[in-house]
Amino acid sequence: MKSFNSFARVFVAIFTLGFSVLANTVALAALPYYRPTMGGQQLANKIGVCHTDGFYYLSNEPYLLEGARAIREMGSRVIKVFLQHPSRKYPHNSSWPNDWQIPNIVDVLQTDYFKALFQMDFSIFVLQAHLDTVDSNYWMDGIDANEYRLIENNYYDAAKYLLTTYSNRPVKFILEHWEAELYYRWCMDLDNKYYSPEQHLKAQSGLLTYFAARHDGVERARREAGNSMAQVFSAVEVIWVSSHESDFRLIDHMDKVKADYIAYSAGAECGPNTQSMISNLAILKSRVGGRPFYIGELQMPESDYSLSEARAQAAISQINTALQEGSEFVLI
Repeated sequence: MKSFNSFARVFVAIFTLGFSVLANTVALAALPYYRPTMGGQQLANKIGVCHTDGFYYLSNEPYLLEGARAIREMGSRVIKVFLQHPSRKYPHNSSWPNDWQIPNIVDVLQTDYFKALFQMDFSIFVLQAHLDTVDSNYWMDGIDANEYRLIENNYYDAAKYLLTTYSNRPVKFILEHWEAELYYRWCMDLDNKYYSPEQHLKAQSGLLTYFAARHDGVERARREAGNSMAQVFSAVEVIWVSSHESDFRLIDHMDKVKADYIAYSAGAECGPNTQSMISNLAILKSRVGGRPFYIGELQMPESDYSLSEARAQAAISQINTALQEGSEFVLI
């Protein structure tokens, strides 16, 4: 979803169909697509919203906070936001530092807007953590020791800041990397030149090393955190599980991926198809090595549905299926 505004209508429709208030434990047995073992789950901590790239706003409040407040008021306690280029992702009623003058992830986390966001009563913050200044595509020709240390230190600083600043609060932060396969393709296309099979192998090895550096920084901060009630985890996101629409599929390299969580951006492959969700999550679970996973994006474009109720039913079916198949939570 591009913004909380477009998702709000689906959320309202979901409530109408029987979700009641997300913050409460609800019974879904009356729904025709309900499977009984989902009953009793705390949906407030199971269904979240991606808030980014909105094209309009509804108040004079800074856009990052306006969207987050609306999501929380709707009942969800899970939110995904983007740290990269916040002046472009959350421009309305806001005055961000120049994007290219934000050298480190922790500098974004320490802005007044994000500090205000983290004071809100969310249980999980998924942070799409990727800055051009620290996550350069120099991994394409391999990562040397100095580059590795630079990346690791940036994620260490970010994780340490979150673990210490919010040490008295039981909250989970997930530092995620957005859709690995599309990121890989984008970096390759950016150079606008032919890459040999050997160069592709080198780039893929470099990308896996880059992910390892990110994770190592988070892990080092956790070791030093002591008894912090806050938790910080690393995550990488896959988009192709059953398809072969890329020169590189992260799912084929899971034994080499260092990350606490695996996210699945399921919209491209699954859409509203429940059977595709079941079969693709079976593949994912067979590859992740027992690590927890979640749905990083579940797309239900308005253009595909003539009725909001049909869209809500499709969303409920996919959410229900993902949770049944073991997804820790689902982001729409």
